[in-house]
Amino acid sequence: MDFRKLKYYRHNSLILIVSGDQQLTSSLTAILISEKYNCIAVNNGEVAWETILNQKPAIVLADWTTPDVSGLALCHRIKANIEHPDLNSTYFILMVEAEQEQQSR
Repeated sequence: MDFRKLKYYRHNSLILIVSGDQQLTSSLTAILISEKYNCIAVNNGEVAWETILNQKPAIVLADWTTPDVSGLALCHRIKANIEHPDLNSTYFILMVEAEQEQQSR
């Protein structure tokens, strides 16, 4: 693997974070910036969609429960969009919150 290409990819590709959870968004943004990634964070699906169309991020990290448009619906919009076929190469990571139930006995 040519690590020079990876360095180029890291510094010149955009990661879009989509979540209504401000704490999650802040944490992910801080981690990515510390690793020298370019990233943008938005808090709802419609703003995310406009950002995707205008800035063409390489990776979208979306929360399943994003306000107004779910992360899953956003993924479908990207992958099924025939007006913008270049979006088909966008990587999409759907984040799901795992709830742990404690059972009382």
